[in-house]
Amino acid sequence: PIAVRSGRSGSGGSGTMDDLFSLRNLYWIGNYEAAIDEAQTVKPKTDRETIDRDVFLFRSLIGQGKGAEVIEKVGAAGSTSTDVQVVNLLATFVTQPAQREAVQETLAEWLTDENIKDNKVLQLIAATVFFRAGDTKEA
Repeated sequence: PIAVRSGRSGSGGSGTMDDLFSLRNLYWIGNYEAAIDEAQTVKPKTDRETIDRDVFLFRSLIGQGKGAEVIEKVGAAGSTSTDVQVVNLLATFVTQPAQREAVQETLAEWLTDENIKDNKVLQLIAATVFFRAGDTKEA
């Protein structure tokens, strides 16, 4: 893994090392296979980095059409992280058409929950789901 100096680290500190920089870049350029490889080798130093790594790993798997694998891994891990649970909802949305309405209802409910409504991963994934469902107003 490549660590670089970045003013945009997960902790928000300026000039700190961002150990997930390569993972994020690989994901955002669509190189999901390399992102998965990177996620499996990076060693997170904090709980926040672990969650961020898992989010990018799972989103990369979804990008490869492996949403069912995400659902299985999240269930096996028993993660209570809102970020991971939201990505699990995205996996459910893309792999289980009969559950799409339930996923949208859950996301709409979570977006009104005072404890989590400001979560950036929730907002991003909710917009993605609503857009894919054709609900551009809600997205």
